[in-house]
Amino acid sequence: MSRTTLRSKIRKVLVIGIVALWCTQGATTMITLSYAKGADGIRKSYPYKKGIEYYHQGELEKAKKILKKAHKVNPENDEVKIYLGIVKAELKMISRAEEPSAQTKAIKVASAEGIHTDNPQYDADYDKKKSLKKKLPFRWPKDNMKAMALKVNEKVYPGKIRGDYKMALGFTSEDVIWKNANGDYNEFNFRMIDHHFPKTNTFDTRVFDRFKVVFDTNEKTRAGVNFHSDITVDPWSFVGRTEKFTISGTPWGDDAEVQLKYWSGTRRTINETFYSALLGDSFATPEIKVKDGKTEPVTISGAISNEFGNSNSFTIVEKEIDFSFQPIRELWFDYFNATDDSHFRFFAFGLEDQALSSDDPLGLSNHHTYWESSPWLNDWLPGHINTGATPNDFWQGQWSNDLAFFTRDSDLKRLTALRGFSYQGNFFDNGDLSMTVASPKTLWQAYDEVTAIPGAIRTKTYLSDNVTLGLIDTFRIGYDAGKTDSLNNVFGVDLNVDVDAATNVVAEVAMSTTQNDRSNAQYKTNMNGAAAHIGLNKETGFGDLKVALTHMDQAFDPGLANYKETRKDLFWSRHIHFKKPIELADSSGIGWEDVKPFRIGDGIDVGRNAFNFRLDSPEIFDGKVDNFIDYRYVRDSEHKYVEGVFREETTLRVNPEWTTKTLLIYHDLPKVKGGIDPILYSSDTGEFLKNTAVTEGADPSVSTYSLGVEYVPEEWISFFGIYENTNDSQFATGSHPNGLLNSTYFDTETIEGDVIRKEVPQLYSQGFFDLPPYDRFHVYKLGVSLKPYENLGIDIDFTKNDFKFAAGIDDNINHFGTTFSYKFNERLTGFLKYTFSKAYNLYRLTSSGDLKYEKHHNVFMEFNYDVTKDSFLTVQYGEGNVVSPVWGATANPYGESYPTLDTRHILRVYYTGEF
Repeated sequence: MSRTTLRSKIRKVLVIGIVALWCTQGATTMITLSYAKGADGIRKSYPYKKGIEYYHQGELEKAKKILKKAHKVNPENDEVKIYLGIVKAELKMISRAEEPSAQTKAIKVASAEGIHTDNPQYDADYDKKKSLKKKLPFRWPKDNMKAMALKVNEKVYPGKIRGDYKMALGFTSEDVIWKNANGDYNEFNFRMIDHHFPKTNTFDTRVFDRFKVVFDTNEKTRAGVNFHSDITVDPWSFVGRTEKFTISGTPWGDDAEVQLKYWSGTRRTINETFYSALLGDSFATPEIKVKDGKTEPVTISGAISNEFGNSNSFTIVEKEIDFSFQPIRELWFDYFNATDDSHFRFFAFGLEDQALSSDDPLGLSNHHTYWESSPWLNDWLPGHINTGATPNDFWQGQWSNDLAFFTRDSDLKRLTALRGFSYQGNFFDNGDLSMTVASPKTLWQAYDEVTAIPGAIRTKTYLSDNVTLGLIDTFRIGYDAGKTDSLNNVFGVDLNVDVDAATNVVAEVAMSTTQNDRSNAQYKTNMNGAAAHIGLNKETGFGDLKVALTHMDQAFDPGLANYKETRKDLFWSRHIHFKKPIELADSSGIGWEDVKPFRIGDGIDVGRNAFNFRLDSPEIFDGKVDNFIDYRYVRDSEHKYVEGVFREETTLRVNPEWTTKTLLIYHDLPKVKGGIDPILYSSDTGEFLKNTAVTEGADPSVSTYSLGVEYVPEEWISFFGIYENTNDSQFATGSHPNGLLNSTYFDTETIEGDVIRKEVPQLYSQGFFDLPPYDRFHVYKLGVSLKPYENLGIDIDFTKNDFKFAAGIDDNINHFGTTFSYKFNERLTGFLKYTFSKAYNLYRLTSSGDLKYEKHHNVFMEFNYDVTKDSFLTVQYGEGNVVSPVWGATANPYGESYPTLDTRHILRVYYTGEF
């Protein structure tokens, strides 16, 4: 009997039995809410409706936790007693059903039978899988790895091991590749215009071996003590670094302290930017090849140049790498107290998901968009005085996410660790408490080395069934040589009121205090700021209404939250789509539901006042129409106009065959300031970039009008067509590729008598691109999906775009593509993709100023063979799919990006399995 069937039967019996018993005790059929008085005479209660929702959704443990708290606060609430009894009884009966009996112990679940089980002594789905197996025309071969894991799990139960493994080889006409992998190559970044890389065809080779074992001593019951470990051996487990050394610039002189960092995936050091100590210069190291444990010599030019274009040269001589082996990805101890539902965790190694994500209205802990690294991983870079400058100037300390964002494996899983502890539990009799304190550790950092400590504590007190009072306090400490150099603290108070069953009001006020460069008395800075938010959520007869007003001072420093990217729309949200978003999560645990909330920006950021209005009306007019209206109006803290964005989306299901979609966006912007780009801004400061090509007074506002139609006459065939009229060549493209043409220069400013050095980001060569006021253009898209046979699928799509700079970031690039997928049998599938595209050669543009529109042909093939039920063999030729295209900053969740435009002549073979 399956777990779902078992639970369904248990539910029916228990509901009838408990309700009948309750009725015989004289309870009325109308359940009324009651309140229990505490010792202080104040009426207390606890919102339990969410617990009932969890029960009906099958989340029994969550339901039990909420209902137990509600019963403790108000033991006289009959509805709580009924549902708590049902939940406990279901959990108990399911637990008994899963306990290994003498009969089940005698059943050895062998992997040769093709049966997958989480508990080697009992499989709740045994009958279902056995009957399914009989229908299959084949028997799965024995999986030795799976069989070994099952035997081990029999001996360590209730402990459990699980894991996966991967072996790979690559072949080109010039080489046999046994290891070459770097997740950052998937980004559409500077490498596209770097002569060291293949221009428009930068991609992660993704050839590497991996063996991963996860062990839990008590994962299933989640009661008492549990030990968890993740031991992974792959290229990112083998790292190294040089000792710190000082190099001098010539001919002007200058010193810079450097430490090169190596990882095994590329067998090279990583590319980094270093800053000098005397003149305030900087230079970027390339990926330096390591051979026989030593780096190759390299000479690099500094960023500062004189009036003749000459700059300092920094030479890094051969350096020896000190290698280390770091296979531990996760290591922690849990303690679950079943009595009060509290949970304590000490994590010696954790990933960014151990950070506390607060649910206060402002999201003051761990707020960031899905593709960014968590602010908890940021590192503090101390400031320093440039004593070689005239007069002396000061480079201020800053928080940096450079390493945290960059350090990812080929699945784009972030590898910066967190060390610390967390607690979740009750807060007095009617509240919840969550807290986490941790310290980030890079792959190249000694374990006892601490440069930053972030932490947060969050409490929620349930004053009544419909009123919740919340408190949040976050802090972040940065260290310089063991001394506190940066200190940030944010304190917030929020209120959540359910006015009625359909109306909710939230409000929050927060204060921040920040001290930076504390170790230098002359340049120490102090900053205090405030933020406030009030919002209304209401379920109306015409959809879900949300209205909010948010203010943040220019001096407000949220510390553990980042709003720089969530304030704007994601580029793929400005187009109509008929393709379905990718539903499955990648290895880092991100799925569509994690991505969706960030598709439309809210305009909220430091130094801004933002008004938001949203009306989401799904399945109105008898389910035929989905309508979505979103509007934001933003001014800065000095009350200057920033933007106004209106969006109207409509889906009309005319009948089962015909579906239409419309999209209207009007993005109003103030007139351009000469030399300042109106769209692109620094992700660190939020300030707009310098752009000398922009002229004063032009109107940069953009608008989009789009219509799409899908026709599905039969299950095996569908058509879609999309027309877009727009002048949005910036927001809807993620400012790609013109955003790649960026650089920085150094400048100084005098603040209260102190000369401060700063790095100013700018755009260059923007005269080749459209400038405000932006010209309108047309986009035409067609697609056909066919499945003439059960085993054959054919997809054809075509795009004609008048905007010729459109690149492979999505399917708006000018292209024709066709895809074939074929299932040869139950174990073998094949995939063939051909794409013809046209794009400007950006590298040629930046190197010679020649604007050339080039044709590209790309062929990609893949075969997948299921060797066993839990292992498969993959053979790929070329590059046509990336590790799930959701996760990169420059990709989208609809699988429409083109990482390479030309056929890449590489053959890759993977053998992958799970146990």
